[in-house]
Amino acid sequence: VSVTDNGCPPKTTNEVYEITVDPPTPPSIINGTMVVCPNGTAIYTTPTIPGFTFNWTVNGGVINSGQGSNSINVTWGNSGTGTVTVNALNGCGCPSTIIDTNVTILAAPFANAGNDTTICLGDSVQLGGSPTGPGGSTFTWTPAAGLSSTTVANPFAFPSSTTTYIVTVDNGICPTTDTVTVFVGSALINAGNDTTMCVGNSVQLNATGGVSYSWTPITGLSNPNIANPIASPISTTTYVVFVTDALNCSGTDSVTVTVVSPPIITINNDT
Repeated sequence: VSVTDNGCPPKTTNEVYEITVDPPTPPSIINGTMVVCPNGTAIYTTPTIPGFTFNWTVNGGVINSGQGSNSINVTWGNSGTGTVTVNALNGCGCPSTIIDTNVTILAAPFANAGNDTTICLGDSVQLGGSPTGPGGSTFTWTPAAGLSSTTVANPFAFPSSTTTYIVTVDNGICPTTDTVTVFVGSALINAGNDTTMCVGNSVQLNATGGVSYSWTPITGLSNPNIANPIASPISTTTYVVFVTDALNCSGTDSVTVTVVSPPIITINNDT
């Protein structure tokens, strides 16, 4: 500082002062979730400083809300490492030093329950395409009914009715799921009702429930490979039909044709 006196004689005095400008107090810590899932959201905070605003930056994610305050909401991107940084601004707009923290974005496990499939009642099928996860990941299948195991990647399923199974692959933080439906076919075979006929007559059989038919024995049948052959047995016979349906499921049923002889009429001479 220089001071000049215009008196007589004029005098000038110089004084040197040292001014120290203290920077604004920086934020002390960043709190929040430091291990996240891909495309997951998390909240990050720092203690409030009266009269200060906060400038946040995020690498590897997007700030959804909260810029200027002591709390932000972030959506993270793909797996890797992200960074959250913040500094404080005082009322004059002077910034503090920056503090930062790293955030680990885990690789999400891959859940693949496989393609929907159809089996026949009593058969089984192995589930799962290629569900994978990093070391330590777990597999959980629900419901448990009809499964050989609920905790392996590719269990065998033998449900008694059509069932949708859900597989969850969990790395401890980021579970993912997928579903598969196992349709269960059951050939509903009906060879018809037992019947009685007189020897020398015939009766039409009538099986239902399939798309292909095979009768046995073939004795007395007009055609053993149709649903409704004509039967003309000479004695009581039980016919068995083997049927395959549209889902390639098969089954059998039987029908008995009872053959009776006509009564014998005897005419006696008059006496």
